[in-house]
Amino acid sequence: ARELEVRDVVSFSVTLSADGVPWAADVQLASDEATLEEEVEASELGLFTGTLVSVAAGAGLAAVRCEDLQELFGKDLCAFYPDVSGLGANIGDAVSFNAVLHPHGLLQARQLSSAG
Repeated sequence: ARELEVRDVVSFSVTLSADGVPWAADVQLASDEATLEEEVEASELGLFTGTLVSVAAGAGLAAVRCEDLQELFGKDLCAFYPDVSGLGANIGDAVSFNAVLHPHGLLQARQLSSAG
């Protein structure tokens, strides 16, 4: 296996540190030919409700837990901080979102709104 290089497409899981900051774990090359320039389509999974479980403004990320998707995929969803910051939501608040599964396994929460 070759070393990872800048612009490689990778798969990874997101783990929270003790202070709630998400970080990438189990980083692996998605495929030898994959690059960021490739057009890859994400699969829209539909509208779901979950709970905001962490926000790391400095990293530009947040994590959303949805029991239904957790059961199917075994992981939380990531959301970009700008999608979360305007909600006025706090950790533990319910949010609605459109779930997207990217080809490399990333679950993303998009178009978030307050569900409470």
